[in-house]
Amino acid sequence: MATISDYDEKIEKKKDEIVRLEARRKALLRKERERERKWKTAFQNTIGEIVVQAVGCGWQELNLELFQAWLEEAIGGSQPPVVLSESTPEDAKKRCDAFRKKPPVGRKAGMGDGASDLQ
Repeated sequence: MATISDYDEKIEKKKDEIVRLEARRKALLRKERERERKWKTAFQNTIGEIVVQAVGCGWQELNLELFQAWLEEAIGGSQPPVVLSESTPEDAKKRCDAFRKKPPVGRKAGMGDGASDLQ
């Protein structure tokens, strides 16, 4: 027959297991946040490169405040058709990787670094 101390021992083992699982969970959450931060940075860098190329200037020549005002006016307060609803970070990463692998159709060589714009 089981005793109270047997149950106490089982409870302690389960508590230790819970502590270990919570530590692993926290580590996994940190890893996922870091991965998503890196993906977001890569995605935003790609967007910046597209903007600079589309505007047709070097990155150092773009007036960010005027560009933001122009963009907000162009959008006119509605969500533009380029926005995908219900997209996960994984989906966005795949789209970004696929875009960056495409040959630079209409894109300038050295896009985004401004070096090609210096004379």
